[in-house]
Amino acid sequence: MTKKKRLDEYLIELGLASESEIKIALNHQKVYGGKFGSHLLHHGFVDEEGLIRALSEQFDCKGVILSKKNIPMAVIEMIPHDFAYSRLVVPYEKDDSTQTLRVACEDPSDEELFNELDFVVKDWTIDLYIAAELSLVNAIEKYYEGGKAERTSQKSATGKLTVGPDGPDTGAPDSAKDEIAKSALLVTDDDQFSPFVKLLLEQDGYEVSLTDSANDALRIIEKNRFEAVFIKDTVPGDYLDLIDRLRKKSPSTRVRYYESAASLLLGDASVTQQENLLFQNLELFTSLLSIKDRLPTNHSGRVGQYVNRLCCLLGLPDKERMLITNTAFVHDLFKFYNPAENGADFRELVKKSAKMLGSIGYEPVAVEMLNSMYKDLKHKFTKRLPIEALGGNIITIVDLFCDGMLADEKLTLDRFEPIRIKLNDMVGTLFLPEVVEAFVEMMESEILSVSEEKKYCQIMVFSDQPEAAYPLTMRLKKDGFRTIGAGSDRSIIQLHERSRPDIMILQMCSGLADIMSLVERLSIAGVDFSRTPVYLLVDAEQIPNLTPLLERGIEDILDRQSSLDFLVLKIRKRRDALQERAENSTITSRYSGANGNIADLSMIDLIQALGPGRRSMKMQVVSGQEQLTLFLNRGEIIYAKLDEIEGPEAIYRAMKWVEGTWEIEPIKSSQMPEPNNEFSNESILMEGCRQIDEDQREKEPAVKS
Repeated sequence: MTKKKRLDEYLIELGLASESEIKIALNHQKVYGGKFGSHLLHHGFVDEEGLIRALSEQFDCKGVILSKKNIPMAVIEMIPHDFAYSRLVVPYEKDDSTQTLRVACEDPSDEELFNELDFVVKDWTIDLYIAAELSLVNAIEKYYEGGKAERTSQKSATGKLTVGPDGPDTGAPDSAKDEIAKSALLVTDDDQFSPFVKLLLEQDGYEVSLTDSANDALRIIEKNRFEAVFIKDTVPGDYLDLIDRLRKKSPSTRVRYYESAASLLLGDASVTQQENLLFQNLELFTSLLSIKDRLPTNHSGRVGQYVNRLCCLLGLPDKERMLITNTAFVHDLFKFYNPAENGADFRELVKKSAKMLGSIGYEPVAVEMLNSMYKDLKHKFTKRLPIEALGGNIITIVDLFCDGMLADEKLTLDRFEPIRIKLNDMVGTLFLPEVVEAFVEMMESEILSVSEEKKYCQIMVFSDQPEAAYPLTMRLKKDGFRTIGAGSDRSIIQLHERSRPDIMILQMCSGLADIMSLVERLSIAGVDFSRTPVYLLVDAEQIPNLTPLLERGIEDILDRQSSLDFLVLKIRKRRDALQERAENSTITSRYSGANGNIADLSMIDLIQALGPGRRSMKMQVVSGQEQLTLFLNRGEIIYAKLDEIEGPEAIYRAMKWVEGTWEIEPIKSSQMPEPNNEFSNESILMEGCRQIDEDQREKEPAVKS
């Protein structure tokens, strides 16, 4: 079999790029990631037409110069925004006579992509063309992010999900949400305390209904919906029936069953703390079991995690969500350590786990949830929905899904379609309709989720044996993380100073002395372990001797052979926190009067943060006696001046500043000066970083081997 040529070989063969240019682009790709061709375009070593010519030769396919296309919105709207963004595809032309849609992508040979497109665009023949990565990104920003395409998010009559820019819609009208958000029901016979609670709620804008009987409350909830219902344990009537009916009528209603005024006032904070601690302990426990038993795959508690997300989507109160999720984790562990034999009925396994829990006096409601799993619905639950039936149904649907889908198996729209149809077919017999609807919404949203998290979690990976880092890096990229590689002590320090990674992973295959020495050298060089979480991956037998490093700020020390799932789980939590912080940042959400210090947010960070917002603004950056003036038009830098220096050179100089202040003000298009810069933000950032890197190398003495 003839070995397939690399892209650089085609470029040289076609006379489109020189070896020195290719070397520069490859080096930048190693540091910054992304496509090799994108770095060639960034530096101007090759134009888009030349790159497409080489890519077409390499993949033996047709290509398209996407930047020269003026795409009609009728074509753009044939593929949903989230799908185009997450799969990096752009529809650019259609032929009504042959029912053919031409789609630009990175790899026309990707059969999985073809199947997904065939599923999304029904009754049309898909014709894939290769395009440059940069052109695809620019086209998506132009046609989708620019707001030219009208996108809605709704469920169609067939139950399929049509995704818009803000994700799946629940379908509930805003008026209904407002109605729930400002109403509360107080069910209490405490004449002294109830007026006080009613007054507090009314001061916060709630419309409060008051009754002293659970039976009266049953009649009230038939005609009204509430955000919260408070039930005192001494009220007459069937309050259990009231809770069950509330669960059926409005799962998102917060139900608080309380014994005293103090428990009502102090309960929420303790519930939140208990919830966080419970889930952290369960996830930690399941992962530690896998490490301890040296299992080939890490049991990460997938059933429990999915059940928790499903309960959140259904809007269940915290206490009920904790109970259902805890039961799911316990069931999953029992099933994991007591696997069913081939052909065995899941019902028998569930019976065994329920019997075992009952024998040790476990929570009776949890035992009944297990007994409710995999059972045909004998009741229609049109009025009442006991927690045992709801919890058992939620765990069953997730359990079946996780049993059929491996943890490392990629789920796509076309592969999920048979699952969706099968679940809907079992509505009313095995599954409750509200549970199936919420589960389908959750999974479709996950499949089409846009990888915004890549912006908020950059991971630097170092290994003293580079070939050993490849599986780790590939796994991180597969999970949507952005990685940069460091090949030496010096590159770790330089990348830490320049790129400010959110997380560092040190994978060490050497002995204890070398590991301790590396940590010491990094600490002396200024790497602050308390500000940048560092995960140390070593051989299992070394972990006990390295625990003193935890006191020096190392985030965690893990077995490099069997803790990958646990590591990814911890990084995801860190990423979620970073994303939430970024969404609340005044830089990305509020531009009026924004200001700050370069020490906290450098020029590199500023440009990266302001670009995606596509806002027009003026920015003044001052350091000592020097002042940089920037103008951004829809997020792109069009003008830069520093004293007598204009254009990109002014920005390169300012990117080296380590102290100073910056200030941003929004402006109108009419206030924009004549442009003096034609380079993209990405090109400016890459060239500026290259110059910073060269300056550092000139200042530092040669490192002895």
